[in-house]
Amino acid sequence: MRYSTGSKFLRVAGFSIASFSLLVSGAMADSYRLVAGDTLEFMYSGLGEPAEVKIDINGQMRVVNVGGVTVAGLTLDEAEEKLEADIINSGMFIEPIVSLQLTEYAPVVVAGDVARPGRFEFTPGMTVASALALSGGSELAGISRYELQTTRSDLEARLKTANLEIATTVADIARYQAVLDGKDVVELSPELQALIPAKDAVDLSEIMSKSNLILQAEAAQEKELMSVWAEEIASIEKQIQLFGERIQVQQDIVASAADDLAKARDLQARGLQTNVGLAAAEQRDADARSREIELESARVLATQSVADAKAERSQYQSTRRTEALTFLKEDQVRVDSLSLQYSNILEQLALLTSGSISALLNSDTVNLTYVLQGPRADRVAPEDISDATTLLPGDTLVVYLEGMDLSPVVATAE
Repeated sequence: MRYSTGSKFLRVAGFSIASFSLLVSGAMADSYRLVAGDTLEFMYSGLGEPAEVKIDINGQMRVVNVGGVTVAGLTLDEAEEKLEADIINSGMFIEPIVSLQLTEYAPVVVAGDVARPGRFEFTPGMTVASALALSGGSELAGISRYELQTTRSDLEARLKTANLEIATTVADIARYQAVLDGKDVVELSPELQALIPAKDAVDLSEIMSKSNLILQAEAAQEKELMSVWAEEIASIEKQIQLFGERIQVQQDIVASAADDLAKARDLQARGLQTNVGLAAAEQRDADARSREIELESARVLATQSVADAKAERSQYQSTRRTEALTFLKEDQVRVDSLSLQYSNILEQLALLTSGSISALLNSDTVNLTYVLQGPRADRVAPEDISDATTLLPGDTLVVYLEGMDLSPVVATAE
């Protein structure tokens, strides 16, 4: 004897999912019929644990050793009978006992002019209004003249800001180019001027004046640093020259001390020089040579200081050029980005000022139209669909503005 989990539940609680579906939708005259996307708990003789199976886009549920069994469009009882017959035909069981229970409804799809189009979990009693709320509501529904005018004012302000930012960035590009070219005046070439969408809308002379002031300040700082380095290098080079002169004098002293030492050794060899006199001559010779080495070391250090100062000066100039080149490239990319932003805002303004949107300014609100698609969409006439229309699992609700060709094309499996 056949039985189903739904039937047992009906006997125990006096209620079933199929009966519940009848309450959910007055438009359905018979028991709930399965659709693609429904999830079923499936159990039959020989299956150790119940299996949860979702009806695929082809309306089938997959059964091990049986394959795909088409159940879309059937009631739970009809689906159980179909599964029993297919299992018997597969030779798995002679008298299988099949049990099905609907555990999750197919989702409802909301598309078109809504804030968050997508799939939403079906709940009993769901209507067009509740589905619209789940999707964030229509993006244009209920927009007043004040809101449209405020939006347009905001776009116009953003357009002016983008234009000003482009002009300022273009002036920066001209300044960095002047640094790279070694010029002391910022000049805006015709090519750069052409990048500014609305030159008359900005005080270009004031912008260029500020850019020139920055260039002059940077040039003054560089000039001051170059002067400091030049004085430092000149001072050290003078010291090197003095070290050279002192070394020359010291070399004469070394030569004289060497002669005195040679004489002292000769006198001592003849017995005419004491050991004290010879030691004094040797000390003078050593002191003279040591002093010469000290002067040579000092000259080497001074020479290294000159090289370091020149390297720092060269590094500063190289870094300034590198930074100017880096900022130049970054600002060129920034101008491209701002230009795209400017164009995007222009397009939005053009849309707001077009005939269709301008017509909205003469009405209090925007009216919406609903289209119902899906395997059971024909249960409601298109002109009868309203906020109160009850939805069923697997329905697709399309929302668009009345009188405007904004309705998207939504494909659904039949």
